[in-house]
Amino acid sequence: MTLTLLQRLLWHHRFRSLLALMGFSLAIVLFLSQLGLLNAIRQVAVKLYQQFDFDLVILSKDYQFLYNAPAFDKIRLLQAMADKDVIAQAGVNIAIQHWRNPKTQKQSSLMLVGIDRKADFIQSEAIKHNLSQLEHNHFVLLDRLSAADYGSKTLGQQAEIGQYKVWVKGFFDLGMFFYAEGSAIVSNRGFYAISRQNARQVSIGLLKVAAGVEPLLVKKRLQAMLPDDVLVLTRAQLLQQEQDYFIKVKPLGILLHIGMLTAFIVALVILLKTVFSQLHSYRPQYALLKAMGYSHFFIYRLAFIQFAALAVSAWFFALFASHLLFMLINHKVPISLQIDPMMLLSSLLIVVFLLLVMLLLLIYQIKYQDTVSLLLK
Repeated sequence: MTLTLLQRLLWHHRFRSLLALMGFSLAIVLFLSQLGLLNAIRQVAVKLYQQFDFDLVILSKDYQFLYNAPAFDKIRLLQAMADKDVIAQAGVNIAIQHWRNPKTQKQSSLMLVGIDRKADFIQSEAIKHNLSQLEHNHFVLLDRLSAADYGSKTLGQQAEIGQYKVWVKGFFDLGMFFYAEGSAIVSNRGFYAISRQNARQVSIGLLKVAAGVEPLLVKKRLQAMLPDDVLVLTRAQLLQQEQDYFIKVKPLGILLHIGMLTAFIVALVILLKTVFSQLHSYRPQYALLKAMGYSHFFIYRLAFIQFAALAVSAWFFALFASHLLFMLINHKVPISLQIDPMMLLSSLLIVVFLLLVMLLLLIYQIKYQDTVSLLLK
């Protein structure tokens, strides 16, 4: 009986029901899009660091995030090796340069990464496999996800970084488009030759500690031992700091948080508009049901199920639409957007919250509004 009534009520104002469904779905898609982009930012922010295997990192005291990594004296790495539990060190250098395609003369921004050729510090199999190719200063590994203006992206491809001629000897997949249009890896010796930076300085120092030793304890000893011109962080602390900077400090992260709040407000407004509009339209039907002897509880339940069916249907439709949208974005941009369990739970909790608000509105509207026409007094 309830199901038949529900179908007739929804079909009676089918155009209005469809508009409500689309409105709810749009709000949920907006929310999922913002949340998906936030998750993608978290991944991209630490993507380069995840290519390396390390326990501790030494940074300049002025370090903010990867794009702005001031150099410090290499002697700090040698000083850190004085700790009995530090077993290895390696340097990583970062610089923003320009990649010139000699065939088209197009110039693109480039994140140039210099590394020590120490396989123990490399976590990426693609980079580790090609370490031997970096024996010459003019040889580079190129990110396959770099912009199309980088050229053919083939082995042996010639290009210029600044005024320095280089040849592509291998590839890796990174996609650092938040920082530059592409990225390339060279040996640290090649980095200093290309960037002309001081070879006695390094942007990032990676450390490994002995097996079974707690990195946090070593970090505290190193921070006390080293001069105050550097910071020492564990791997987990570095990744968290990098993500927090993008999410909480950079305008992009703040805007996405505002976008999620906006999507929630839009959903709430659509909910209020739908409830008041639909209840006004269904007053004669509710009054007729009351006159036929149906209880208050039956009418509350019928109205709630009616709107809950719209909200849950909108949630499923929004998940499907978001999946298609994410597939399109992933195809066009080197970014990994996907609906993970946390996003599902977050969006579902919003729907549940809206349903609770809806229930309170229904009780108020049906019980206290226009009691004469509803015959509920």
